[in-house]
Amino acid sequence: MTIFLFLLSLLSKAQAVTLPLILFIIDYYLNRKYSWKSLFEKLPFIILSITFGIIAIYAQQTNARAMVHNDTFINNIFYASYGLLSYVFKLFFPFNLSCIYNYPLKENGILPLQFYIAPFLVICLFVWIYFKWRNNKNIVFGALFFLLNIAPLLQFIKVGNSIISDRYSYVSYVGLFFILGNIFMLAINNLNKKNKTNNSKIFSKYSGLIVTFFMVILVIFSFASNQRCRVWKNSETLWNNVIENYPDVAISYNNLAAIYIDNAEKNIVNNNSNFAQTLLQKSISLCEKATQLEPGNASAYNNLGAAYFKLGKYDNAIINYQKTISLNPIQNSAWIGISMSKEFLGKHDSALIFINKAISLSPTNADLYFTRGNIYSYQLLFTKAIPDYNKVIVQNPTNLGVYNNLASCYNQVEKYDSAIILYNKCLELNQEVWKAYIGKGIALFGLKNYKESIKNLDLGISLNNNDPYPFFIRSKAYLELNNKAAALKDAMEAKRLGMTIPEDYLKQII
Repeated sequence: MTIFLFLLSLLSKAQAVTLPLILFIIDYYLNRKYSWKSLFEKLPFIILSITFGIIAIYAQQTNARAMVHNDTFINNIFYASYGLLSYVFKLFFPFNLSCIYNYPLKENGILPLQFYIAPFLVICLFVWIYFKWRNNKNIVFGALFFLLNIAPLLQFIKVGNSIISDRYSYVSYVGLFFILGNIFMLAINNLNKKNKTNNSKIFSKYSGLIVTFFMVILVIFSFASNQRCRVWKNSETLWNNVIENYPDVAISYNNLAAIYIDNAEKNIVNNNSNFAQTLLQKSISLCEKATQLEPGNASAYNNLGAAYFKLGKYDNAIINYQKTISLNPIQNSAWIGISMSKEFLGKHDSALIFINKAISLSPTNADLYFTRGNIYSYQLLFTKAIPDYNKVIVQNPTNLGVYNNLASCYNQVEKYDSAIILYNKCLELNQEVWKAYIGKGIALFGLKNYKESIKNLDLGISLNNNDPYPFFIRSKAYLELNNKAAALKDAMEAKRLGMTIPEDYLKQII
């Protein structure tokens, strides 16, 4: 059972690979003798740790999002030493906390002075613990517990954007809290005359002060934790906090921009276009700041392209998407962005070239076929769009938007029975209901089932009465039923909404 739980832990977070080493120091603390038996009982844990450790390193080095930076081995020692001291410092002085701590800027290849001092301070700390406290199991165990658990977070291999990640240090801090807890208990015991110890003159004289200090710190840190939780309320507050404390971190500007872009899209859907434009302008400013701080940040250029695309500035979008591809040729969203931008600019052939390139890079990505199907639909190439939409349904049946699009294509090629099946699927899924009713009404009209056509068109128009085409189709259905008054009324409403009604048709109903 323990091994199974350990496996689940490894699948959750690679940092769990340190467990076998922790088991060894627990043996040390409990005075268990090291033997082949004690080693053998840990062997399954060791094998799992080595396996998942290799997988984690490989994943970090191959994952495009996990930015692996080349640096000298010596510099990585400086980063790791600085990180170790920072984790200890942040425990006692948790100020200016951040989810990202940027790597230092080098001047002529030289790191800031504190990075060169850090290894010597770490050595001094180890020497002090060894010579002063090596016979104190509480301190040795706590220090080793902290060190072994924090080791995977130290940047011996420079990965990602942050030199330290204190949000992952809570397990490691158990070791330091173990030491502090023992200090607190010594002070408590010295306050109790019956359990008074003689370990130190400090505890004999200042036990009350030590206990009071711990209690005051507990209150202060509890309040600070509450305040910190508010920073993590949502992604927007989090990245604004990073910008406030560390304004030179490019990823914070880019991530905040991505949030604004997502929120803008939601506001566009909710017909709040003015606020959406404000958000998109903010995102552009943030992305531009990110590219200034980190000119090679492909994600920032990609977000710039997305913001310009949503603003309808397709030429600007293409420029930034092309910059993205120059930095990261496998960024599919950039290929898609260029394709869609060119489609809206009327450059249909170019649009297909770029979406086909994206598909060649990721042939199992259903979203790409969905996009190409949309491009074919815009070009009225419905017979080519249909196979792509069907691929989407096979690969990703949860893509609800594809059912309506495919049904519309079937309507266009007069496969009305197939269209009705898909429109019923849309209604079953409660997806784009008004479009489904109108599309179904059009299909029923094509099948000359005029009464059912009118019923479905009625339902669609009741949900959205701003589209002239459903009124015109309903007008034609009424005419087929010889209800010229209703046909005329709908024809005039379609005309009022901007549709040009053929004169010959008006003559039939007047």
